[in-house]
Amino acid sequence: MSDFQPSGGFVAGFAARHEVAAGLLQAAFSPPGGFAPSDPRDRIAAAGGGMPRHFSPANPGSNPTAGWNPLDACAPAAEQPFVAVAAARAEGYAEGLATPRRWRGPSAT
Repeated sequence: MSDFQPSGGFVAGFAARHEVAAGLLQAAFSPPGGFAPSDPRDRIAAAGGGMPRHFSPANPGSNPTAGWNPLDACAPAAEQPFVAVAAARAEGYAEGLATPRRWRGPSAT
């Protein structure tokens, strides 16, 4: 019988700088851990209330969406601010449609 004693942390085929890879491979190919059934209701009850803890409104007494109906299609459209680039593009497009086509390409004489 062999008196080979595995040294701590040594994995055959891996250099010392590959310890992370060896650990990941061992974890990936090791048999799965045991299964312990538990009731999820116990964890939910222990967690406390269902209120969000990450948000508190600036003014909890007011309703910021009062009078607003997101499904109202008859509401007048909000006036858009003047954008010089969009106006210039529209003006150039209209001018291009109004001007007769003069350039016929390199084959025209």
